[in-house]
Amino acid sequence: MAVVNTNVTVKRWENGGTLTITGAADTHPIKNIKAGGISFKPVMRERLYYKDRGVQQQPLEGDDTLGELTVEVRSGALAGSTALMALLIAEDATDTQVAKEYASFIMDFPNTRDSSAGERFTFTNVSIPEPPDYKADVEQDTLTFTARFRSHSVATY
Repeated sequence: MAVVNTNVTVKRWENGGTLTITGAADTHPIKNIKAGGISFKPVMRERLYYKDRGVQQQPLEGDDTLGELTVEVRSGALAGSTALMALLIAEDATDTQVAKEYASFIMDFPNTRDSSAGERFTFTNVSIPEPPDYKADVEQDTLTFTARFRSHSVATY
């Protein structure tokens, strides 16, 4: 059996990580993400646990789950063309009775500070399941939102 050294290179979002929302024609770099204010759960197949005559069996693979990305930013404008709040609560303009879905959310993790190389997570078929949460805070007001996505990929850049 081969030995695989897992989790060797430590990633640090604060080394210059970026998050960009892309639509059909627009690109929206998201600014002012709070330190420690980003987390995600990848897409996977759900696990179906069951017992046979009281003995736990190896789980079966079920349906695909949705991935989830949660982001907390220092709040900027609440209205207008550059307002993140307006972008997140926008309705689908095609009038097809489906919820607005963004083409992708792209997270770049540079290898080191100021590095032009790193890893890119691309979350695709992204929707916002609930309104963002605005919070007036002592230092800076914040806006927290959750996005759900149907698929993702990871590559180097």
